[in-house]
Amino acid sequence: MNLLETPWGLLAIAFGCAFFWRAAGAVLSGRIEVDTPLFDWCICVTQAIVGGLMVRAIFWPSSQLATVPLTDRAASVAIALAVFLACGKRIFPGVVTGSLILAASVVWRSL
Repeated sequence: MNLLETPWGLLAIAFGCAFFWRAAGAVLSGRIEVDTPLFDWCICVTQAIVGGLMVRAIFWPSSQLATVPLTDRAASVAIALAVFLACGKRIFPGVVTGSLILAASVVWRSL
């Protein structure tokens, strides 16, 4: 049986690839200078990508999230942002609150 035909084989290959890049990052991380314009540009690009994906997930979802009304998605994000700011810009409380609000709105609409 071919390794690519089994779920465990695919999982092992995915794990190996992810482990390789993490190990390479750990080895190279000590040699990277973070106070350079190129590094600042990379940070800006990654933050823009994450922001763009968040906006896409909220306004144009392509998964089961598309079944949740836009008002519920926007409200959960707004409340999560408010909690994030109220908790001293700590990510965890905002993410948990936003997730719970979204889940509660889905449950409430299904009743």
